[in-house]
Order: sequence, then C-alpha cells, then structure tokens
Amino acid sequence: MGLLGVAVLAMAALWGSSTSSARSRATATAAAAIKVPSGALLTPGTLLFCSDLTYPPEEFIQNGQQVGAEVQIGHALAAVLGLKGVFDQTGFIAIIPALNGKKCDAILSGMTITAERAKAVTFIPYVTAGQSIMIPASSKGKITGFASLPGKLVGVEVGTTNLAYLRAQNQIFAKQGKAQMKLILFPTDGDAAEALRTNKVDAYYSDTPPVDYYVKLSHGSLLVAGPQVEPAPWGIAVRKDNPQLASAIQKGVNALYADGQMKAILSKWDLTSTLLKK
Repeated sequence: MGLLGVAVLAMAALWGSSTSSARSRATATAAAAIKVPSGALLTPGTLLFCSDLTYPPEEFIQNGQQVGAEVQIGHALAAVLGLKGVFDQTGFIAIIPALNGKKCDAILSGMTITAERAKAVTFIPYVTAGQSIMIPASSKGKITGFASLPGKLVGVEVGTTNLAYLRAQNQIFAKQGKAQMKLILFPTDGDAAEALRTNKVDAYYSDTPPVDYYVKLSHGSLLVAGPQVEPAPWGIAVRKDNPQLASAIQKGVNALYADGQMKAILSKWDLTSTLLKK
C-alpha cells in the first residue's frame, strides 16, 4: 500500500461507519412492510452483495474491516428488508458475470447504469455521479481538461464506463487529427490513482466521488482538472430473472430516502451531491 492508501485509511477512521439506534428502530418498522421471498435470495435471511472493495469513499478495507458509503448503504438497505447485509470482494471487470452466475444476490459497487449493462441486469438507481480528471499539482495550468490530454498517459480501471468514455474521446481526437491519449489500464481504481501519485501516468480518470476523495486527502498535491462530465445514475444490479428482489430493493431504496438514512450516510462521506433528485 502506498502513501495514498495510508491516507485513505486515516480519513476513513475520522468518518466512521455507525448508525443511530433511533434510526435502527425506524428501519425495523419499515422492514415489516417490505417482504423478500426466501426463494429470491441465495441464502435465506442474507442479502449478499458483489462489490469491488478497492474504491474509496464508496467501498474499501480499513484495518481489515469493510467501510465506505456504499457499505453503509448496503447494510442499511438489508436492514430495511429485514435481512443481514454481506459484501463479497469481486473484481469489477467480472462483477456482472459473478452476479448472473449466482455468486451473489446483487451488485452494489459504484456501477453506472448504461444501456449495454441493462441488457444483462436489472438496475435500481440510488445515487448519481459524474466523472473527473485528477492531476498532480505540478501540472496545474498544463492540464486543464480533455483538451489538454492528447498524447498524455492516462490511468483508468478496466471494465468501467470511465474507460469507455476515454476510448470515445480518443476517437474524437483522431478525427480532429490530434494525438490520442495512451490509456494505461489497471485492475482496480485504487491502482490507477496510485499510479498518478507515483508519477507513472500524467492523469487519472475516474468517477467524481473517488477523485474528489483523493484530492481532499492530498492536502494540495493533487487537483481536479476541469469540470466533471457524463453525470449519470448508479444502480444496484440484480439478475433479470429475480423481479421479486428487484421490487424489494426498489422499495428499500425508497425507504432509505424517505426516512433520511440515505442523506445521512452520503453526508457523512461528503457525497450529498450524489443524492437522486426527486
């Protein structure tokens, strides 16, 4: 783990992950109104999520514990449904095959809803977020957005909408007669961020929540270059042959918004900007 990873752990310790007993009682009341048939779950009484736990501030490991905004959302959602929430580490590139191969009940892992993914799974929107460029402070004024990236080395995680967007941007550069970005692919988002910190790439491209998180931790050594792009909803994914679970999760997400839990969790992680607009 590099210094960036150590900083992530330190910040997580400050934010914590507990919920109030009063909210837990409200959750228990809501659970009575939402039923999940046991046949809709791989293990009765347990809601098992596939998640790539390398993606702060959404889901990551601190001192051997699973922490992050989406970890809290997952446990709160499970409680609303009268279930126990469990997270299973799954590499993002293989996460939809894992779900459809019945390795888990649902995906909760910062997954942007796209038309292509929606062919394979059913999505329940729960937040919305864009994508951003992160650069070292030494590149301030030199890299100011996508117009500055032709010919640059850009780190990005495999299997993501971030990679798809960069590839589409490279096609635009080619049509404009500009040099293309050299895309350096990493197995995890954290690896891509660490590559920037250690000067192995010129820029790191990811969803705005992790970019903002890393920038905040850097105390000025990392910066965001340009405005966020492609804001889109993220979704909890379930198998298409499991409409009962999809319906229950939709009701659960609605309950978390209605009783203020979703806002409280996102506020704790400085993510209120990702709340769905009603």
